[in-house]
Amino acid sequence: MRYTTLLLSTLLAVSSPGDVLAERGTLIADCIVQLRGTKGGQTRLTVMPGTTPAYVVTPTSARFALELVLDETYLLTFEHAGCVTKQLYVDANIPIEQRSSDFDFPLKVVLEHHEDAFTYAGPVGYIFYQHGLTDFTYTTDHTVKVNAQFMERMAVLQRTGVDPRSAHLGYAATTTPPVAVAALPALILPAEGTVAPMVAQVAPMVHRVNNDQLGTPPSAPIPNAVS
Repeated sequence: MRYTTLLLSTLLAVSSPGDVLAERGTLIADCIVQLRGTKGGQTRLTVMPGTTPAYVVTPTSARFALELVLDETYLLTFEHAGCVTKQLYVDANIPIEQRSSDFDFPLKVVLEHHEDAFTYAGPVGYIFYQHGLTDFTYTTDHTVKVNAQFMERMAVLQRTGVDPRSAHLGYAATTTPPVAVAALPALILPAEGTVAPMVAQVAPMVHRVNNDQLGTPPSAPIPNAVS
């Protein structure tokens, strides 16, 4: 399979002109971008280094190699029409004795189509060098950004007991239920004589993570599903 290779070749500002790029190694991300719920269109990747100008990449295939110079930080933004945008934060700073080394990092990014648009609170993946592994690894965080109006309303509701939107709806929404809730049947535990409510069903989990979703260590050939 042919890869599209994208090389970051911009030099950082240095005090000595003799400091050449060859003295620093690269983090080679073997990227796979997977689309869910949509087909076609162009994926757009914006690479923003910490100390040099940002640039835009438009991969010609779903799999491509992205080379990032070490001793730098990057914000990677993946965008596709109709899909929720995802960002990855890469900290490519490493120990000085390894600054001339090259590191391979298999990477898989999933962009999902959603009818109801939402955004994440920040980067969904954090890629960094781990001293114990002497290699790069990652963590994930898929926290969804909540509209600020909800947070403001909830703060007022908790402070006053009244939802500010009540005036617009024509009734008073308070923290006290307006209608009495029917009592749940009770289960008596004879051993301790404890009374516990019977719950018909368990509420669904908001977010579930298992080992299959967390991917594999960077050294394995299977891509890291960091987002």
